Amino acid sequence: MEVDKSEDFPPSLLKLLVAQRFINFVISRIFRKSIVLPAERKGSTLIEENMTNLNSLVVDFLKKTEELPEEVLGIFSRTILRNRIISNEIIESFISFMEKVKKIKRFPNSVYAQFAKRFSSVLGGKISVSEEDQLYFVPSGKQLRLPFHLASSLVKSLIPLQLYLEKMASGHDLLVMDEPEMNLHPKAQLQLLEALVAIANGLKKDDRNCVLITTHTPYFLEY
Repeated sequence: MEVDKSEDFPPSLLKLLVAQRFINFVISRIFRKSIVLPAERKGSTLIEENMTNLNSLVVDFLKKTEELPEEVLGIFSRTILRNRIISNEIIESFISFMEKVKKIKRFPNSVYAQFAKRFSSVLGGKISVSEEDQLYFVPSGKQLRLPFHLASSLVKSLIPLQLYLEKMASGHDLLVMDEPEMNLHPKAQLQLLEALVAIANGLKKDDRNCVLITTHTPYFLEY
């Protein structure tokens, strides 16, 4: 006896999936890139950093038990970790963004890095990425390099935006930032807002970006 499976698939879910596909298609045709920095970006970046460390440990373990190429082991172990840790699509997309941006050593359109310099006074230092794709924070005027997990909450919150500006921004981008004021004191909030306005205006009139934010702070609403 044949069973009609169509009744088991909720029409509302089908509409949602079609709508998501359509929105993604439209966005991809309008913007060069779309970057989403969720409110969970601080914790998600820590997860991504830990995944990098765990991946190395898993690869070392598997190399002792299986005779497989290291690239295959890396993909295999990282897939296991990703499936065990990540279930949210937005977080998954953000972690993929962090993985990608950390591997970019130099970006040809470095003019956008001038926006990143606006964060120097807010961050109180600069970000560096090691050969092993580990994030470090270098405080201004100090001879030390702090691992990402030891940096302040403010630094953790702004690192993704800093890396985007330094290595990926190119104009005609869609940047979505959830609660940009998170972990920032009032003065830093205003400095960040001024930087976001500059990013939206772009380097020239025909090269502007679309910046969408959600916020709870009156400093942003009254700007």
